[in-house]
Amino acid sequence: MDRERGVGGAQSKDMPLALFRDNAADAKPLYDPSGADTLDERKQQAFADKTLVEPSRHLADAWAARSTGR
Repeated sequence: MDRERGVGGAQSKDMPLALFRDNAADAKPLYDPSGADTLDERKQQAFADKTLVEPSRHLADAWAARSTGR
């Protein structure tokens, strides 16, 4: 898959998972269960989740909790 810009300086497919610190081992099978993805694909997935997807999910959860009084 072509990407408009490269992300991160990872040199191996395991390096992007370091973003998840203690959860890196748990994240590995979720990102590439078949082992077929490229390093660039892994970097895109991990960095997008860490910088865009997860913060958005966290904000939505916080907003929902505030709105429902949880």
